[in-house]
Amino acid sequence: MIGLPPTRECFGVDRKREHIGPACAKACPTQSIQFGPISELKQRAHDRVATLESRGTAGAYLYGDEATDTYSALQGFYLLVDEPGAYGLPENPINPWIHLAGDYVRAAVTLALTLGVVVLCLSLVGN
Repeated sequence: MIGLPPTRECFGVDRKREHIGPACAKACPTQSIQFGPISELKQRAHDRVATLESRGTAGAYLYGDEATDTYSALQGFYLLVDEPGAYGLPENPINPWIHLAGDYVRAAVTLALTLGVVVLCLSLVGN
């Protein structure tokens, strides 16, 4: 199940104007790519998990549909029947912005120092 915003290639201006959805979702023969409101996609995905479980597929679950302590809910999520690593997905995804706080502090300090040097240089040149 994928509910990602469509790319320019599969969702041209004409398709958007006509409200017919992305071509990739329309053309997907297995309907594994779907497009629509996230709430509807989640409900379909939960229904599919229930169907798989009723048919004996143990361990089916949705990956990325709910927020965790280290990751916000994805706008695209996946129905898996194995560990995420088997699909090339991280076992415990982490939002990159969690680690950006230090970068923002370093950028602010660099900006302050740069402005200080510029002001100092201008004051020295002015005298």
